[in-house]
Amino acid sequence: MLRFASAASLAILFAGSTFAAETGSTPKYIPELRAAIEEVLQETKTPGAAIAIVSTNEIEWTAGIGKADVAANKPATDETLFRIGSISKGFAALAALRLNEQGELNLNDTVRHWVPDVAFTNPWEATDPVRLVHLMEHTTGFDDIHMREYALNDPTPMSLNGALAYGASSRVSRWPPGTRMAYCNSGPAVLAAVIEKVSGERFEDYVQEHFFKPMHMDTASYFYTPEVQQHITKLYHNDGVTPYPYWHIALRPAGAINASAKDMANYVRFYLQRGKHGWRPDSSSRIDRPDGNARNIASGEARAIRGIRFVQLCNL
Repeated sequence: MLRFASAASLAILFAGSTFAAETGSTPKYIPELRAAIEEVLQETKTPGAAIAIVSTNEIEWTAGIGKADVAANKPATDETLFRIGSISKGFAALAALRLNEQGELNLNDTVRHWVPDVAFTNPWEATDPVRLVHLMEHTTGFDDIHMREYALNDPTPMSLNGALAYGASSRVSRWPPGTRMAYCNSGPAVLAAVIEKVSGERFEDYVQEHFFKPMHMDTASYFYTPEVQQHITKLYHNDGVTPYPYWHIALRPAGAINASAKDMANYVRFYLQRGKHGWRPDSSSRIDRPDGNARNIASGEARAIRGIRFVQLCNL
């Protein structure tokens, strides 16, 4: 399973640059690309990776490379599940865009209007309230979640409202919302609470029905179910041998999705095809471009993954 990485395409780019340095050219065929990736995994003591090459009209190639479980000598495949980390945030943004277009909410609605029970502090609330769009664009002014929230690891699993109530000290606006961007893991979780209030559904169930199913992300899941346990990779320390235990992320909308290379290939195609799978977002341009204040777009992760043809599912 992959060790920590900072970008979805990191291993692919590294593989290409390594191959180029050694051969004077970049990989042009699948066997060359696979060999380059295998070399990178070996050099970095990374047990395994999941790869997809996607074009607008089709999935060109998916594969698992290396091991999903070192001790069991279990190979990684294109159906092996990986933790996709902060790419999970994009689904909270997509859900909000969908409900906005259906007239169920407005992106400029205040957070207080929908979830007055979710605690946060904004000294400028009277004139510059925290709005839904700020949660999407990381412009609430909130600090990132604090260590107490990061460390929460409840296999129950905890409800979203319970997780939000567990830690609110990080949700303090440090400047008027909408004026500056700062990455924040609690924003998508608060937005998910709004989606639950508007839809009347549990957030994870809403995403399953309206996004995973239409996109054919058939094995994607927020939870550590028995089926997920059978197909998920292990996360390893830097030695590539010692595994970490599964981390039950409390703020699931921010980073808990488990997905395969096949799942993520279809997710990329959703953006390349402008939402062809089921719902076609009229406001998808908000994912593509900043507004006049050059804010972060939608979830950030959605923009980063759009159009990427080489996808490495990282464990973040």
